[in-house]
Amino acid sequence: MPFGTAEGRYFSFPYTGGKIIGFHGRCDGPRLESIGAYYEPIPHTYPIKVLGPFGGVGGDSWDDGQYVHISKIAIQYGSVINSIAFDYIDTNGSVQSIRHGGNGGENTSKVKLVYPDEYITSFSGYINSNDNFSLINSLTFQTNKRIWGPIGKEEGKYFSLPSEAGKLVGFFGKSGAQLDSIGAHIELSSNKLYPFKSVGLFGGSGGSPWDDGNHHANVRKIIIVFEPSREPIIESITFQYEEEDKDLWLSKRHGGTAQGKIHVIDLCDLDEYLTSISGYIRSCISCPTVIHSLTFQSNKRTIGPFGNEKGVYFSSPTTGGKIIGFYGRSGDHLDAIGAYFEPISHLYPIKSIGPFGGLGGSAWDDGKFSGVREIEIVHDDIIHYIFFCYDKNGEPVCSGTRGANTRNGKAKVTKVRLDYPREYLTSISGYKRENYKPIIVHSLTFYSNKGRYGPFGKEIGRYFGYPSTGSKIIGFYGRSGLDLDSIGAYAEPISHMYPFKSLGPIGGQGGDPWDDGVHTDVRGIEIVVGSVIESIKVEYDYNGSSVQCSKHGGDHGDKHEVKLDYPKERLISISGYIRETGGSPPTVIQSLKIHSTRCIYGPFGKEKGKKFCIPLNSTIGRIIGFYGRSGSHLDSIGARLEPYN
Repeated sequence: MPFGTAEGRYFSFPYTGGKIIGFHGRCDGPRLESIGAYYEPIPHTYPIKVLGPFGGVGGDSWDDGQYVHISKIAIQYGSVINSIAFDYIDTNGSVQSIRHGGNGGENTSKVKLVYPDEYITSFSGYINSNDNFSLINSLTFQTNKRIWGPIGKEEGKYFSLPSEAGKLVGFFGKSGAQLDSIGAHIELSSNKLYPFKSVGLFGGSGGSPWDDGNHHANVRKIIIVFEPSREPIIESITFQYEEEDKDLWLSKRHGGTAQGKIHVIDLCDLDEYLTSISGYIRSCISCPTVIHSLTFQSNKRTIGPFGNEKGVYFSSPTTGGKIIGFYGRSGDHLDAIGAYFEPISHLYPIKSIGPFGGLGGSAWDDGKFSGVREIEIVHDDIIHYIFFCYDKNGEPVCSGTRGANTRNGKAKVTKVRLDYPREYLTSISGYKRENYKPIIVHSLTFYSNKGRYGPFGKEIGRYFGYPSTGSKIIGFYGRSGLDLDSIGAYAEPISHMYPFKSLGPIGGQGGDPWDDGVHTDVRGIEIVVGSVIESIKVEYDYNGSSVQCSKHGGDHGDKHEVKLDYPKERLISISGYIRETGGSPPTVIQSLKIHSTRCIYGPFGKEKGKKFCIPLNSTIGRIIGFYGRSGSHLDSIGARLEPYN
């Protein structure tokens, strides 16, 4: 509460993440003329970065400081942003900032963030740029769940707070009668923002708990010991982990003595990592509940099964991350097991793809930018040269000419202007000449989040492509001489701006729930068909890697494989029939069809019962994961869609 009359010119000392340890100032008899404070810094558990401000130099400076959370934003605007105010949450409760700016603006926009699950990750906008006077024209805020805005007119010079894999914890800037500039305090990525996901425990409650921790960089070796009996079970398991400093650490043996059959799994490829585990649990009244069998899935292969695949099936959902630790329970045998997952996109923020083409010419590398604004291509049957205009923090940066800046009368000049920043490149494909030397790029096609550009050149030779993997292209590199010899791209993951849409599950309530998680695409589906759909197993793409998920359902029937010619062929939808009456179980998936961009696969199973299609309209979004229920059959199926922008 204020002490005194709140009139005159406002002042404040921002909250700095420190504590006040003393005051100083001036006084004249009974009046306090001025006051200041001594602050002692409190060590931050997580680093704070200051970004901005963006805008003009007019107005008075303000700084709200740093808090735990931002709960509400209120904006008044007309032709420009007139004012902005924030509600923060501190360790001691709610804190409301003053209004930064004037009273004008015929429109008001307010947003309330869902605390503590939703937080602001970045913001962008436009500046009404003038040599003498610059103001904020519009603002757009992005949270980890949605986009709020744009608020105001998207005119003038664009600016954007780069995504720092962090959380905004305070704002600062300059304001007078309007909002002149704005910047942010951002709490950089930490376990607090991206927690390790714990999956499990799967198994029994016998034995003693063990935990290898979640601080490792990767799993490099697994040593499994089987008990030598007619019904083999997992006697013990040992893991070798790679640490951040590349040293290797061997865990204790979790389980009994190493006197059974030993199987050693080596993950020697530096690019390979575990993505999920599955198996079977022995469960009976007269014997302890222990792990019967284990299967490991990496981003490159299926490893196992090890043990006896009988009992109760379990599976960890594929989370789009990698396993970096295990925990569980053990005594004479392995009683239970669980895993720690870490998100992949935050570990490898920038991916290099390619180059595609030959080894002629000289190497070139444009580097990494905020995005691509424009492409200029000179082509006839081949690509003679290519030229890029990038965006670097709101400013255009042009590359050199990649190839010879000469052309014959047949050559055509094509310019592709992207609606940046709303539009960005997501993938490239093309053809390279291989029938005689030198090997060069024959054709190129560019894909954005809004459409396709090309092909440029003649589509003959050997196809190459970098699929859309939930990332945006931020730079190119390659080789060139008289023509474009090769091309590669730098891409960074895009935080999903829109929540995943779930459709279903459709079918019955029998069996146990399963969930494959979310990925970037679908590469293929394996279907086992008997009198009904016995099981389904899906191969996904995740950022260019194959992910084989667990089988959902039983084994008794004919196996059918649908392998899409990925990335040239994509899944559009699935359809089928549900058996609702008669039989046992009464409500299961009777048949399935797989709809791709090329054709329809199936039907698999008898087309009887109630028809369904997921999604009903293929323009809604693309399927990036399946979930449902299964036991000895496929009881139900649903899909997660990423809405098209």
